[in-house]
Amino acid sequence: MKAGRMRHRVTIQRPATGRLPSGQPATGWEDITSVRAEVTDISGHELLDSGTEQSETTVRIWMRRYAAVPITSANRIEHRPPTGHGEIYDIESVITAENGTRLELLCKKGVKK
Repeated sequence: MKAGRMRHRVTIQRPATGRLPSGQPATGWEDITSVRAEVTDISGHELLDSGTEQSETTVRIWMRRYAAVPITSANRIEHRPPTGHGEIYDIESVITAENGTRLELLCKKGVKK
C-alpha cells in the first residue's frame, strides 16, 4: 500500500446515546479516531422523490487496518476539512484486503433510506 495515495484525513464515528439535562434521550455520533485514507467516488445516480431531485454517490475508501479500532457497518465516516468538505459516508460493507493489513470500505453518501 503506497502512503502517497492516503492523502485524505477521515474520522471514524460510532453511534452514541445519552440524556439531555431535561432527561430526554439524545442520540448522535462520537469520534473514535482520525486516520489517513484514500477516498474515491465510484458511481452516482439521481432520483426524483416527492418532487425533489436527490442524488446518491457510491464511494470506496481504502485505509490501513488498525486492530484497536474495529470498523463495522454500524460506524460512519466523516471527511472533514482541509481534505474534505464535511461529507458523511454511511458504511455499506467492510472488506479486508492485502493479508488483513488494509480495509476497503464501500460507502454511500447522499440519499438516506
